[in-house]
Amino acid sequence: MVSVGAGSRCYRNATHLIIGGGVSTPSIRDSTSVAEGMRVPAVDPKVTRRRRIGLVLGVLLAVIVYLLMPSEVDSDLAAALEESGVETTAHALRATAAIAVLMGVWWMTEAIPLAATSRRTTTSP
Repeated sequence: MVSVGAGSRCYRNATHLIIGGGVSTPSIRDSTSVAEGMRVPAVDPKVTRRRRIGLVLGVLLAVIVYLLMPSEVDSDLAAALEESGVETTAHALRATAAIAVLMGVWWMTEAIPLAATSRRTTTSP
């Protein structure tokens, strides 16, 4: 408690100030402090540019590969797959090639986190 002037008292609080019995409007402020683990380092503009180019280029090349792959399965490949008991379609082969290209471009340019391009999914029996 601090005495200010002729008998009026001043109490200081973190959000408001009471002077001589009058109450001021409390102010609410956002905290400017950030925990050490929450600080994000600045990203180099060159890295951001490379990642954006990689995102677009990966999708573009995947579409090109899908369109350039043959729309029918080669007879030799079909015979080999049939002997091994694998049933597939030309669409599945084209999609697999396109996704492989997409993953490779995104991996090389680090357009998305590396773990996302190498993530394996498990199927339950």
